Amino acid sequence: MTQGYPAIVVCDDGQVVGFAMLHPYHGATTFKRTAEITYFLRPDHTRKGLGACILNEFLHQAQSIGADTLLACISSLNLASIRFHQKHGFRECGRLVRIGRKFGQDFDVVWMQKDL
Repeated sequence: MTQGYPAIVVCDDGQVVGFAMLHPYHGATTFKRTAEITYFLRPDHTRKGLGACILNEFLHQAQSIGADTLLACISSLNLASIRFHQKHGFRECGRLVRIGRKFGQDFDVVWMQKDL
């Protein structure tokens, strides 16, 4: 899934506390300029600057692989992630309404975009 794209494992004191990767948004070469960013940090490791470090690293690496647009796909229940991406220059570019359900609660999928 990430062949030719950067991926990171985040460790703290020898424990894996998160992961991150860039991957193609779509397999067609006409979309090669667009990469999707996916990352997860354990809740007790958020708000410590790790996400910003990962994002900054991927911003540099995205350009080196020819991507000039980043997309992030976020659950509408994850308001902290939406705010994080807004703070770092992403804007909402699409929303799929009520397509997911977790623990009995419906949620939207929010697409956010950043032009590099």
